[in-house]
Amino acid sequence: MMLMGAFIPGLRRTYSICEYLAAITLVAGLIIFTLADVSVTPTFDTTGLIMIIGSLIFDAFLGNIQEALFVAFPNISQVEIKIFSCIIFRCLVFFFVVPRLNT
Repeated sequence: MMLMGAFIPGLRRTYSICEYLAAITLVAGLIIFTLADVSVTPTFDTTGLIMIIGSLIFDAFLGNIQEALFVAFPNISQVEIKIFSCIIFRCLVFFFVVPRLNT
């Protein structure tokens, strides 16, 4: 979210050192948690990893885009933004997830 917020035109956020430290600590904790049980060797499907990474990127992008829309168009309501986001999400699910259900 922090990384995407720095690149979206209209927002160009800056963060404090404390916020950067919190993000780094969170990432380090996730890495340690993931590597904690090295005796188990799970197998990962590449498509699943790509879908999770894509989901994280789009989630960070969506929150920042919604905020940029609220700033750019002050008359737009939160309900309109939510409906628009849900329509886009449902289209993405239909085109990317539904075809994989038969496999």
